[in-house]
Amino acid sequence: MNYLIYKSLNFLLGGILFLSIDYCANNLKNPDLSAIVSLLPISLICGYIIYDRSMLQRHTLATVPTILITSGVALILFGFLYLNINQYVAVTLSLVLWVIFQYLRIKLYPM
Repeated sequence: MNYLIYKSLNFLLGGILFLSIDYCANNLKNPDLSAIVSLLPISLICGYIIYDRSMLQRHTLATVPTILITSGVALILFGFLYLNINQYVAVTLSLVLWVIFQYLRIKLYPM
């Protein structure tokens, strides 16, 4: 497949994912469905685009701590929202924490 077409399809799939989350959350007002769509097993779907088998095995293994960190930061985000912190500030702080934790994980415990 042509490289440009392949990358364009990847870009479109990402856009469809974000549009689906937006539609489920804002139009359908269904947080359960938007959570399912946003947490599609993208790490598993990546198996279609990672060519090297050993790289896919390492990728799959690396998803475990990533999921744990993401779950922990999601709980922190819930706490921020529970404390009535502005949602944009709460999400931004959570994303910053997520990046810091992921960086520390990669530096201290590389796969």
